[in-house]
Amino acid sequence: MKAVVWVRLEGGERVEIGDKLRRSPVVFARGVLGLTLFSYQAELLNCGSKRVVACWARQTGKTTAIAVRVIHFAFTNADTTTLIVSRGLRQSMIMFGVIERFIVGHPVLRRSVVRSTRTLIQLSNGSQIIGCLVVLMGLGFVVSRRILL
Repeated sequence: MKAVVWVRLEGGERVEIGDKLRRSPVVFARGVLGLTLFSYQAELLNCGSKRVVACWARQTGKTTAIAVRVIHFAFTNADTTTLIVSRGLRQSMIMFGVIERFIVGHPVLRRSVVRSTRTLIQLSNGSQIIGCLVVLMGLGFVVSRRILL
């Protein structure tokens, strides 16, 4: 018999975790990270497109939404590599820092980290998240997902 685990979201809504958690970055953001998302953030997270462009105003949650998307992808897809790429290392490191704070700040997610450096997070499922410059993109990496800043 399969054990069913429920998580209670803000507002009292109960969601069964497992398949829904794996399929939906929005359920992951709410249930695991405890985030309340704006509708446009949820739309970005639910977008199944290979390429996504977010043209939003400053300070509207782009970094948070993309960080959640990266974390969800890395934790639910084993043996993947996600590159956080920008023209300058500073931009990559800002995004990488947000991702790292979400993972390290969570009591369960942080237990999945097997190696962490200033530019790399390796997870126990074999996935890794790497912050780098555009110049290094693709050099020696089999890349599952790229986040271009």
